[in-house]
Amino acid sequence: MRYLVCAVALWLAASVCTHADVLPGLRMDKESGIDMRVLNLYEDIPPSGFLPLRVEIRNDSPAAHRWLVQTAQSGAGFGLSTRSLNALDVPANSQKTFDLLVPLAMQSREAARYSTLMVTVTGFGVSKGLCSAYSSGSGRPPSAYLGMGKDLSVKNWGPLAQRLEKDTRSLDGTALDADLLPTDWRAVSGFEVIVFTAEEWQRITPASRNALLEWTAQGGRLILGFTTTPDGLPPAGPSGTGEIEHWNLAEEWIERLVQIVSSNATSQAYLASRDYNWNWSLAAQVGRPEAPLVMLMVFVLVFALVVGPVNFIWLAPAGSRHRLFWTTPVISLGASLLLAGLILTREGFGGRGLYYVAMLSMPSEHKTVRWQEQVSRTGVLSESAFVPSETSLLLPIRLKRGTPEPFQRTPDTSYALDGDTWSGDWFRSRSTQAQVLTTIVPSRERVEIRLENGTPQVLSTFPQTLDELFYFDEKGVIWRGRAVAPGRPLALAITTPEIQKAWLERTLLLSGHITRGRVEAFTRHPLAGKFLASSHAIPPVKTLASIRWTETGGVLFGEVAKP
Repeated sequence: MRYLVCAVALWLAASVCTHADVLPGLRMDKESGIDMRVLNLYEDIPPSGFLPLRVEIRNDSPAAHRWLVQTAQSGAGFGLSTRSLNALDVPANSQKTFDLLVPLAMQSREAARYSTLMVTVTGFGVSKGLCSAYSSGSGRPPSAYLGMGKDLSVKNWGPLAQRLEKDTRSLDGTALDADLLPTDWRAVSGFEVIVFTAEEWQRITPASRNALLEWTAQGGRLILGFTTTPDGLPPAGPSGTGEIEHWNLAEEWIERLVQIVSSNATSQAYLASRDYNWNWSLAAQVGRPEAPLVMLMVFVLVFALVVGPVNFIWLAPAGSRHRLFWTTPVISLGASLLLAGLILTREGFGGRGLYYVAMLSMPSEHKTVRWQEQVSRTGVLSESAFVPSETSLLLPIRLKRGTPEPFQRTPDTSYALDGDTWSGDWFRSRSTQAQVLTTIVPSRERVEIRLENGTPQVLSTFPQTLDELFYFDEKGVIWRGRAVAPGRPLALAITTPEIQKAWLERTLLLSGHITRGRVEAFTRHPLAGKFLASSHAIPPVKTLASIRWTETGGVLFGEVAKP
């Protein structure tokens, strides 16, 4: 009986660890005047992206203090792990709340998910600084990652999970509290579908709504449900490369949601982990470092001859064997320096890389979304830490021999985020690696269309020349322009759909699955009042400075602005 009670207690503790808002385990000295809580804003750990943590600190002591919050996260799948470090300062006799974004390692979607997050707090007044959170699947293949407002999830999460079990899938996702949503789109980047009631949407703060709409523009699917048509909802329809849907909850909607979350996962992290291989044009052009087998065999043979017969016969002959105590280390040191010199001569310092860009222009929102796929081949790196030039979602791309490919574990890899500085295994010496970066930045850059005697004229405020541009008017006519320089109006000429489609296919030749997928998602919707363009002069989002990056092209698309 005692063992049964212990087992039940452990199970309850694990449940609290998984689902409680306040992470258990953190303790403070009672006499310190410090009170601290670490809260997980979700009830689950998403399979990629960032996890929002909230740290609440009350400092009733007479002095200001600093605490270090370190996180370590890993999960089943690719052998990836992440770490982060944040310094939190609170003045004396005051309290502050800090919203942190914890980077998450990508997890496999071909098998059941398991994730663990360890949070370590050090600083004044901390008597026990370790707290943790866990999430796990049921053993079945997981669904697309779903976020559902608590008003809906209370009654509908169970029936939805049971319905998916009939299809041998487990429901993967978390309930979302409309009053505790993050204000940074990266915190919802691991989601594929998000559902709220209209009443919940109206409770969400403007900053959190903005984050959800930025996530939608990148390809997310935002579903807003109601029983009576409310006011104040964003319009249904295409939103960037994603979509906003309005559902009547008085109708049968569970089955519709089952069909959506049962479909193939479409998150950027999933595509980056599954759909890239060495046949991708950028990867093929960069190539892989190959071991210089002939050189190594010759080197080993010469070294064996020198350290053996030459050393014993000529340098330390019989009667002078004591010389081995210094000839052998000198030969070994010389061989090491020679090998290092050969490697440097062959590989050099730093590296070179190629990148491809897709840019979504949202002039009505004064924003630009950017997806940058990049591949680099490195020589010897003296430093691998970097700060991206723009706030980014940074994901590793797994280059494989074939696609699709069954699940395969990769060598253990770790990434670290200290403030804004990334380090770890993003860039390793003598390696070919690939990443995709996503950024959303405020921007006044746009494409304007004006009519002059019935002929549209294009005016671009993008800083780079647009090699070719196609504009789709409200009547379905396609117009074309070439060499659209910034700030210079250019009259367009009528063209055909065949010419436009052939141009787009040429433009996307070097694209990967993510950039191509964003363009294809955009063009699946009606194109009236929109444009597509290409450019070979788009500067990169900068990562590691010692790599020499070369642009291979880019595609720009979006709505035209009204002058």
